Amino acid sequence: MRSSAAPMAPRSPSHRQGFRSAFPAKLNSHEGDVTSLRPIGYNETIMASSFNLNAYGAMFRVRAAYSFEVGGLLVRMYAFMRTIGTVSMLTLSGYSYFMAGLVASVVAFALFLISPRVSKKIDERGQGAIVVPATCIALSGCAILLVTVLLKLPIALCFVGAVLMGFLPTPQALTRARWVYLVKSGRLGDGAPELKTVFSYEGVMDDIVFMVSPALSIALASGIHPIAGMGCGFICCVVGTLLLASSKDTEPVPGWEKKLANQEGAASADCSEGAAPAESGAAAEGLRNGSAPAAGSGIACDVSADAVDDARASKKKRSRSLFLTNPVVRTLFFLSLLMGCFFGIFDTATVSFAQIELNDPVFASLILAIESLVSTIVGFVFGMILFTARQSKKMLAFSIVIGLGYGSMIFVSSSVSLLVVIFVAAGTYAPFVITLNETAERAVPEANITEALTWVTSGSICGLAFGPTLAGVIIDTWGSFACFGTGAFVALAIPVLAILTYPMMKKQVG
Repeated sequence: MRSSAAPMAPRSPSHRQGFRSAFPAKLNSHEGDVTSLRPIGYNETIMASSFNLNAYGAMFRVRAAYSFEVGGLLVRMYAFMRTIGTVSMLTLSGYSYFMAGLVASVVAFALFLISPRVSKKIDERGQGAIVVPATCIALSGCAILLVTVLLKLPIALCFVGAVLMGFLPTPQALTRARWVYLVKSGRLGDGAPELKTVFSYEGVMDDIVFMVSPALSIALASGIHPIAGMGCGFICCVVGTLLLASSKDTEPVPGWEKKLANQEGAASADCSEGAAPAESGAAAEGLRNGSAPAAGSGIACDVSADAVDDARASKKKRSRSLFLTNPVVRTLFFLSLLMGCFFGIFDTATVSFAQIELNDPVFASLILAIESLVSTIVGFVFGMILFTARQSKKMLAFSIVIGLGYGSMIFVSSSVSLLVVIFVAAGTYAPFVITLNETAERAVPEANITEALTWVTSGSICGLAFGPTLAGVIIDTWGSFACFGTGAFVALAIPVLAILTYPMMKKQVG
């Protein structure tokens, strides 16, 4: 069923020409040449930032995006409930923190192995062909966990379910890929929002869900039933996936970037020798419809051997993972991994502190809710700031900020000090995550955006799963306060990694 949103503005030739002139390097770049992805006119100097109160207006006017944005938000709720929800569900059901963390670690390992490959298939075949089947597999794994805990079945079944949960497509990547497609393909006409604003908005949504979902999961599990948190996430995922699937008009057409950037080359590959030239209007119409010209359509062919070799080399490179071929994506993955790890440690330590030290599990929900509120406000304001600094320097600066902010966890010694740390540190999360995703978008061609963003998100999800495992061992051995200290050292590793990789970042993304 298609979305009932109003139809999007048709693309005009003038807008398409403006789009080409604005991003010529990116459209015509080879996949391996990351530095050529910068738009013409990119300023290498750092200038003062400006503040735009109407930055989000263009986004909110895109009614066709409402359905997939709400759907993506709901699926994200499940994705961010998944780790702490698993830990809370198992520990409140009588299992040890170590066992709960071990199950969460299996989820992380499955995500690391499976989720990027699912995203790669989505880039190749389209969201409509992959998202629903993959989500059904992931939800079957979640159902196994819920039934196992509810019926007190052998814990080994939880590990089977944990593996299947790794098939869930990354919702953040799905929605961002749709925005990139709508904006850069010209589907939105002259009123298209800036991608900087889009990624800021998406970052705010990530921030809200990232902070609210664990708190909601803990509150439901501790206040109603151990499976209530994960059960809520399960329902959110089902509804969100249905909304995403129904919004077919906004799905990226597989290979749209290549068709737009290499229209003549793509047409030549489908032609027979000696065919007559096609009318430019017919080619443009085919491009507007998201399809390449048909074989025998009359477009002249003159493909050199070098062009064929380049195409084969490009195809071979696309078959390899971005994690292996792109150093920026690899670095962003590890930065995100560290972020997720210290958040996983922090969440688990907070739950343990509330349950063991204060004998009040609801206090953990209060702490995470405060963190969510502060971070959301900062993230929304950050989205209206128009930076003109180099992307590499922004990445370095906000890595240092978040490292120092959450590095202050080492000073937690009471409920009061925990509240102080939260107020100070929570505001550093949104700028870091927004900049992380902006850097990923800049580092790869649009055709690979889903996979690139999935690697970034997989890093945080893996960290969120491995963090509780480490936290469980520390809590069982030394207690909650030692766990906060460990999280602080993990957080401080972020600026260390950012500093070490800054020369590479500067070369690759500017």
